[in-house]
Amino acid sequence: MSHLKDVDQIVVIKAGRISQDGVYNDLIKDEQGDLYRLIQESKVVAPKKKSENDDNTASSAAEDSSDDEALLEASTEVKADGTPQRPSFKRGRSTKGRLEEDELAIEDSNEIDKEIVGEGRVGWDVYKFYFATSGAIGAMSFVVIAFTYVGINIGIQLWLKRWGDSNSNQLSNLETNAHSTQYWILSYLAWVLSGALILTFAMIYSLNFMARRASKKLHIAALGPMIRSPMSFFDVTSSGKIINRFSHDISEIDMSLPLTLLNGIFIIFMLMAMFGLCIAASPYFAIMIPPLSYVYYQMGGFYLVSSRELKRLDSSARSPLYAHYAETLAGLVTIRAFHDSDRFAVEATKMLDHSQQTGYLANAATRWLQVVLEMISVIILTIVSVLAIAQRSSPTSGIFAIVLSQIGGLTGTMNRFLNTICLLETSIVSVERIKEYSELKSEARDVIPDSKTDEAWPQQGKIQFSNYSTRYRDGLDLVLKDLDLTVSAGERVGIVGRTGAGKSSITLALFRIVEAAAGKIFIDGIDISTLGLKELRSRLTIIPQDPFLFGDSIRLNLDPFGHHTDAEIWTALESASLKSYISTLSGGLSTTIENGGENMSLGQRQLMSLARAMLAKNTHILCLDEATAAIDIETDNAIQRALRREFSNCTVLTIAHRINTIMDSDKILVLDQGRVAEYDTPQALLQKQDGLFHSLAVESGNA
Repeated sequence: MSHLKDVDQIVVIKAGRISQDGVYNDLIKDEQGDLYRLIQESKVVAPKKKSENDDNTASSAAEDSSDDEALLEASTEVKADGTPQRPSFKRGRSTKGRLEEDELAIEDSNEIDKEIVGEGRVGWDVYKFYFATSGAIGAMSFVVIAFTYVGINIGIQLWLKRWGDSNSNQLSNLETNAHSTQYWILSYLAWVLSGALILTFAMIYSLNFMARRASKKLHIAALGPMIRSPMSFFDVTSSGKIINRFSHDISEIDMSLPLTLLNGIFIIFMLMAMFGLCIAASPYFAIMIPPLSYVYYQMGGFYLVSSRELKRLDSSARSPLYAHYAETLAGLVTIRAFHDSDRFAVEATKMLDHSQQTGYLANAATRWLQVVLEMISVIILTIVSVLAIAQRSSPTSGIFAIVLSQIGGLTGTMNRFLNTICLLETSIVSVERIKEYSELKSEARDVIPDSKTDEAWPQQGKIQFSNYSTRYRDGLDLVLKDLDLTVSAGERVGIVGRTGAGKSSITLALFRIVEAAAGKIFIDGIDISTLGLKELRSRLTIIPQDPFLFGDSIRLNLDPFGHHTDAEIWTALESASLKSYISTLSGGLSTTIENGGENMSLGQRQLMSLARAMLAKNTHILCLDEATAAIDIETDNAIQRALRREFSNCTVLTIAHRINTIMDSDKILVLDQGRVAEYDTPQALLQKQDGLFHSLAVESGNA
């Protein structure tokens, strides 16, 4: 309000209509106008208790009166034509078009944007973790099914050999009791149908049983610890990282990993069968197995290392893109208001290009692998052909026919094998990342077994800080340092201080959002560190600085557990000055609120938090974290009166946004750089001319 005299034009809005419009000097002359009334209310200090010293009260009233007169008589400098004069400020135009490379560079030192990227081979503990979730019996059953399928495939090849030998013998009159052609066709069809049924059963079993069970357990294993993580985890973890884990990584575990395991086991058995037939056709082929195995091992190891690290880079490169997308949606209105859409579009495109670079490199590595495998397969085919020619009169010549028909597909099979192993290595990275979340450090337990805390605790609301210190997370400086103070039961304490002094940290410490680095906090003589978090937090009430509403009805947001009647809810809304607004809504208490309260103003969301607190009348400790910061002065005064009426027997800790809202408090706690600078009654602190509270009161016009 003190800056109104510096503006060119004032528009006063009341109940959605413009009640006054003009310059400050003209509007302030109307003592019946809304502007005059608002200025008067901004200087109102709630009545002091009768027991306070009358001289101090009179002195304070005289100071307030002189301040009111000074404000009402103030005027701005005027131009020659009588219009107010004030400095002119021009807003710089937003940068549009293509941005330079360095303007879009992600700050490497920003720990919130960093994604932890694993290095080296994925450990066997990750595989063990995955198979433990899918079940050992299920995994072994799947291996047996896969082995049966490969056995059927070998049987089909041998049956074809027998069919061909039978035809040859029949033509040579060496076989008199030959089977009919219909017999061979139906037998071959039975073999093929058996293989198809086994393959279908294996896919259904792997996806519907093993994969579904493993994915569900992994999701629960990651979600539980993440929800139970302390706030320090969310301070350094962007929403993009969390979305990446529970979308892309879970999708990999749902679909890609089970099919990769299925293909991998089948291909391994197929290769074993193929090389087994080669050895059966010519034992000399066994000499070639060791060098071929060595070449495949070296080549596959070289390819897998590159592909695995590229997959890790690809997973980590998605997180900034998801985070930028979420931030853009959250700030879409502001971006459009400043005509800054082009810059965000260019930045999103750059992040998308960056995330696609690893995909291009992965495709290039795959092409290299295919070329090398083709060369090796040609060499193997040549060796088998030479052996077949050399042993053309051997009894195993029929097996050579099978081998030559199979060896032609060796290139594709080995390519599939190495690609499958690579996909397995890269897909298991998703399990590694989920496993990382399953091992997150958790908050303290919600419930302490055999707790002997009284059901009615706290009965009085006495709070004692004993040499208490805390920090937001390990490695950071202390935000509260050696606090040693006592808040008596039923006292109303206002907490003030400059930005960063540690005001909000007081409430975080009470609710154990941050744990103590040293010292203790006692409530009614009980150390809160010995209580379960649910037991502690359910006994305290807070009206937060940044209210959040769920996407559901007004009734559920105010009373999520259904403990109160509609009449009690309407009474709470009336106390919070929201009844008139809610009554105009067609659905009343059943009206749906958008997620986060997007269809309500910030002030209305804070009033909803106030109404929620009004329902908790059995509480004995209430924390107000700048709860009325976004509310107009008239509503603020009404809320303060309601709080004094509804919570008259409670211990109230109020973090002040406006000094006048806490002038009627029993005591004022002044914090400075996390330490107690002053702690006394408002009148005593105002008399200290060199005190920090006095200087804050002077700056705000309350002294």
